[in-house]
Amino acid sequence: MIFLKIIALIVAHILGHFHFRLTLSDKERSQIEILLNEGYTISKIATLLNRHKSTISREIKRGSVLQKQYLYGYKEVLQSTYFSDTA
Repeated sequence: MIFLKIIALIVAHILGHFHFRLTLSDKERSQIEILLNEGYTISKIATLLNRHKSTISREIKRGSVLQKQYLYGYKEVLQSTYFSDTA
């Protein structure tokens, strides 16, 4: 009986720790924004943050907004930009 309780506690601890790692922290989101602005690839950012590249990719999609930019003052272009506080 005690053995089963110990196993249950270990499993609960592992699952609790795993759940914590599912969400990105505000610090990680800020790091993604900085690294993207410096030209890092999604794969490199994932390696640096010890996250899967699909996690980084989804975060960028979630936190990106389309912005109008004007080239030479007259040609309108839409550009996707990531903001860590948007996600």
